[in-house]
Amino acid sequence: MIFAALIVGTLVVLMPARDHLGTASLLGRRADRVGDLQTAEGLRITALVEAERWLQANLQPSDSVLTSMPRHLAWYARTGVDGYLNTVTTGELAREWPERWGKILQLLAQPSAIDYVIDFNLDWTRPQSSEARAWYALYRWLRTRPYLEEVYNRPDPNGRVVLYAFRNHRWALSPSYEDREEARAAQLAAGRES
Repeated sequence: MIFAALIVGTLVVLMPARDHLGTASLLGRRADRVGDLQTAEGLRITALVEAERWLQANLQPSDSVLTSMPRHLAWYARTGVDGYLNTVTTGELAREWPERWGKILQLLAQPSAIDYVIDFNLDWTRPQSSEARAWYALYRWLRTRPYLEEVYNRPDPNGRVVLYAFRNHRWALSPSYEDREEARAAQLAAGRES
């Protein structure tokens, strides 16, 4: 028994220590680096790993984020508990999509205190489901808001967006909206001239 304890003690001493305060992956992070791209969960993991640098560079713990995945965003953006607590979870707004849709529209129909809207379509494998259709309808609606700028998106293997991020410019027009409006005005002017 003493011999076994000595061997275990020696192994523990000889194992390299990890710096848990640094940027190295912590225990449990290795398993969530790559996912099966044919499953909703696997694509979500892969999409968030790909977005990790962008999330860390842009999200601050004090940012208010509307999302369906607050734990995942706090994890990959490394915003910690403060970042987690500053999220508005879409699933908590309402249980069913029609009611949730209405509450999201009320929250974002005008410039609000929400800094970012970031979401993933967990129903991407069932594009004809009512949940997936509602998610895409919300995505299309967000793109029409002049104060929201689409700053990140990730398509699924079929080319449909499954992860998006919008920055809220509040009462100012987003730069991408101004570009779209200028391009539209130029197209209309070109149409009138011909």
